[in-house]
Amino acid sequence: METLPLTVAEIANSKDPFFLDWLDLYETSFPSNERMLVSDILRTLDEDSNSDERSSTHFLVLLDENKKCAGMMLYYTKESDKIAWLWYMAIKPAVQSQGFGSHLYHELVERLDLSGYKALFLEVEIPDETNSIQAERRIRFYEKQGACLLKDANYVQDIGWHAQPTPLFLMMQPFQPLDDKQAFDLAKKLFGGALKKQGAVGKVHPDSPRK
Repeated sequence: METLPLTVAEIANSKDPFFLDWLDLYETSFPSNERMLVSDILRTLDEDSNSDERSSTHFLVLLDENKKCAGMMLYYTKESDKIAWLWYMAIKPAVQSQGFGSHLYHELVERLDLSGYKALFLEVEIPDETNSIQAERRIRFYEKQGACLLKDANYVQDIGWHAQPTPLFLMMQPFQPLDDKQAFDLAKKLFGGALKKQGAVGKVHPDSPRK
């Protein structure tokens, strides 16, 4: 893969100089029914920064060669079970399809894989008549990075009182061999009652991409 002049930085708190750019990209990249309230974002960020414990929620910003915000990411780690959950990732429209998304995603995969995590989970929109091309393109992107679709999982995202629960697909990036039951048992540890059904994903082997 071609080396891009990009850097990834972690946002420490809401006073971080890149946080407002991160927030602008977040608010303009996702549909309203999939966005957490900004108050929840601020609360999560500042509570983690003031905690004596190791932060479990991570805010990343992708910086271009001019140290300007080109992408954002929010992910959660459950250290006790060695699993992670990618909540949001977005790249600015002006630099999409130039490898920026792969660069940011690979950064996350490398962090988790080197730290001994078992799997990374993420949500993707279910293709339908209104979003078929975009949703399928997003699924193909993550599959190209090494993730697999949990096709039979009955999952509904519920981000709070302000939005209707939304059925979504789940995907998983494995870092070790997992069979069907192991994959869904790990997913259940993250999603609990939001995951209603176990299904077959087949034999999964890790194929962690590298920069």
